[in-house]
Amino acid sequence: MKSARSQDGNTIQRVAIGLAVMAITLVAASPGHAQTTFSNESLRGTYSVYNTAGDVGSWGLASFDGVEEWTIDTTINVPDGMGGRNTIDLPPGTGTYLVDADGTGTATVFFPGLGEVTYGFVISQVSRGTEDDDDDDDDRRAGSDALATEVSTVLLEGGVLGQLTAPVFKRISD
Repeated sequence: MKSARSQDGNTIQRVAIGLAVMAITLVAASPGHAQTTFSNESLRGTYSVYNTAGDVGSWGLASFDGVEEWTIDTTINVPDGMGGRNTIDLPPGTGTYLVDADGTGTATVFFPGLGEVTYGFVISQVSRGTEDDDDDDDDRRAGSDALATEVSTVLLEGGVLGQLTAPVFKRISD
């Protein structure tokens, strides 16, 4: 029989996953979103990363190359089991990502000594690029120039303590 704490954790995880699905549905159904086409180019630059879930918090930086590769350097703050806290600096991770045309996607990252994990995500905020005025053919086409400024994610495997991990990525630079 599961403990009340385990059942509460499962309930919280189910609610969080349900909210993530609802957010994806709402974003996909919004009129402005229907005209936006996303691609791997929509994720490029450096993003701050933060997460709070239960007793665990994390923060760091992630960089996306606009093609398919990304890196993340993050620190986790967890309970030490004796009423205090421990800070864990994860080794920098590297991986690949795929953005679907509707702004959802997956990002897989390998942390040396820890293994590989996968995030599901939805691009939740964008800025628009502008067409340049030179004569080359690299002008951005209307509807395909969405640059992710905020990305909502869920770690599919659970965090280091098995907890729900749902970091938000916010773009801070090229």
